[in-house]
Amino acid sequence: MTPSMLLVVAAILVGMAVAQDAYAQPTGPVIIGLMIPVTGGIETSGNEAFIASNLAISDFNDHLKQMGAEWWLDPLPYDTEADPETARSVIEAIHSKGINLMVGPMTSANVAAVKPYADEHSLVVLSCCSSAPTLAVADDSVFRLVPDDRGQAVAIIKLLEERGIDVLVPIWRADTYGDGLVEAIRDRFEAVNGTVHTGVRYSPFTDNLSLEVAILDKYLREVLNHHDASNVAVLMTSFEESVWVATEAARYDSLDDVAWFASESVTLDAAFTEDDVSGVFAEEVGMTAAELFVEHGQKHDAVINEIESHLDQQPSVIALASYDAIWVMGLAVLEANSTDPMLVREALPVVTKGFDGVLTYPGLSGVGDALPVGHSIVQVVQQTWIPVGKYFTATGELALD
Repeated sequence: MTPSMLLVVAAILVGMAVAQDAYAQPTGPVIIGLMIPVTGGIETSGNEAFIASNLAISDFNDHLKQMGAEWWLDPLPYDTEADPETARSVIEAIHSKGINLMVGPMTSANVAAVKPYADEHSLVVLSCCSSAPTLAVADDSVFRLVPDDRGQAVAIIKLLEERGIDVLVPIWRADTYGDGLVEAIRDRFEAVNGTVHTGVRYSPFTDNLSLEVAILDKYLREVLNHHDASNVAVLMTSFEESVWVATEAARYDSLDDVAWFASESVTLDAAFTEDDVSGVFAEEVGMTAAELFVEHGQKHDAVINEIESHLDQQPSVIALASYDAIWVMGLAVLEANSTDPMLVREALPVVTKGFDGVLTYPGLSGVGDALPVGHSIVQVVQQTWIPVGKYFTATGELALD
């Protein structure tokens, strides 16, 4: 049975179940909503998250049983289809069943879609992986287990300066994540006298990027009429469609004349480097990215092995953060000794600080996002992402191997 079918079955089984009194001490099932995109274009990451979340619920419930607790986590999963409109409908459907605690959505575009409803109804939304700077808002209903993308933007700017890049030509997905990261990079690069071209902004729902890459080629050739290729670079901010971008780009003579940089979202898709066309192209252009630096926790190896047994590849950091998100939400309920969303909201920073799960977490910022540590600089070598340096947030130092 596929993950999407399981989500439907789970929803039917729960039916119109009403969550327990939000102000009562937990007993019996504590139902939490799971908003995961197991279809819709990023299903590889979504399926990883689905597997990891179910493993985490099983492990956390074992933990509660060993403690002698009289309650357990009971998930109500929905497929957001990586679509903001669907995500908005999903959170309303979950809340209509009396459920106030949600894990997900994964993407910033979907978090942006559910945030107004969550804020209006004082829900708790814990996203494993959303990182758009525009969602870094104090005293709202959204918490995130990653820092916002301003740190990634600074790391990329440091790389551009190190490589002597003066002009950046971006191609990016038109959603909250893509817009937010490109805007953050544009603001910071122009502040140090760099130039960011208008670039190509494409719909994340397109299934053919040939026209967009053709326009990118046109723009790049215009830039190269006035600048040396060694001082120009392309920035690609994509999800799983990065394979399409690179595959199309490989057809043009000019697009491999300059260095390419990628958002860390590109590094999460194993198909990008494994593909014979996109992987080879990425190596030819020295594709480089600033990937969020994460430290392995005590559960890392065991969880990696368990998730990997269900996949054909090693799980990405999305799966790892999805596992931890379940534990953080469960521990917050345990800390609050209540399912009252206001008390759980107060408990989240307490349980996240120093949490040692699959990954480790220094704590949450004042806006409810994970505190930044730094970024690992990775580059495609022999069709594999290889670490080539680090960027340290605290010092602003870029150290390349």
